Amino acid sequence: IRQAIQWHHASLLFPPPPFDHPSIKLFFKGPENITFRVPKPKIILSHEEICQIIGFWVQQFQRTNHLAWLRWAAMLALQYASLQRAAQIREVLKEHLVDRGEGSGLDFFVRHSKTDQHGLGMHLPIPEVIGQGLKASAIIRTYLGHAGIEEGHIFRPWDSSRGGWKGPESQVALASYNAVLRSAAQALSLRSAAEIALISSHAIRRSALTGD
Repeated sequence: IRQAIQWHHASLLFPPPPFDHPSIKLFFKGPENITFRVPKPKIILSHEEICQIIGFWVQQFQRTNHLAWLRWAAMLALQYASLQRAAQIREVLKEHLVDRGEGSGLDFFVRHSKTDQHGLGMHLPIPEVIGQGLKASAIIRTYLGHAGIEEGHIFRPWDSSRGGWKGPESQVALASYNAVLRSAAQALSLRSAAEIALISSHAIRRSALTGD
């Protein structure tokens, strides 16, 4: 495309095309991504595998009493139940989750969404049980009860130096979330080593959408 534009400008004695202009660069970025980007294969975890990973983290919490394990379990349960991207889950604030009472699940307010063009946000119900026995709301409720977080982000990094959560503005890193997902899958021998290397939080939404 660039060569065709350059030839057209030269043939009509126009000045060189402004390829360095930000808007022109943005225009060419889309076609380049489509043409040269090779999509990475993604592993879609089944409902049973999601339950196994969450159960593994809950057991690790019960064994070590370290809240970081319960945090991962709650984070995965919320992402799986709400069909949201991991980037949205890590941004959840305490006030975005409202407990509707035992047996009634939770109300989850999502601030940002690709489908929310007007930026109004949306409320999503988090049921008590998903599929075959995944008690999503109970896991999230248990985490919030143990975490003692009163404000700010609920999924924060753990500060080992002082034995507590980092500040209200802190968020867990997606790289850490992906790494711990793969580690759990490896510990549980869910897939081959090659497939485990391809597991990421981005595929959790597909797992829920396909109902596998």
